[in-house]
Amino acid sequence: MAVTVFAFTAIALTSVLMLNVRTNREAKEKTVATSIGQSRIETFRVAAFSAPAVVSNQPDGTPVIVDGTSYNRYLTVATSGLPTGVAQVSVRVAWREPESPGVTLTTYVTY
Repeated sequence: MAVTVFAFTAIALTSVLMLNVRTNREAKEKTVATSIGQSRIETFRVAAFSAPAVVSNQPDGTPVIVDGTSYNRYLTVATSGLPTGVAQVSVRVAWREPESPGVTLTTYVTY
């Protein structure tokens, strides 16, 4: 009887442990992706002295590899419907193909 209770408890704890490991990995990947996206937005802000080229979901440079995970950046720049001198910049960072979860950061920059 005690062995059966121990076996069921061990199975339950193993599944909780595996879920915890997966959740921690996903949180780390989202944190890294957010940092990569924020870094790209900051470099765009610093360089925005003239009207930016309007692009839509364009791959932005080579993938960034952190701890063996490849992060791809996609840039969208829009100026239509905004006041003169203002652009909306969105950076989407995706990883783990083909699932491709991602984070998108959006901001407005003046030029």
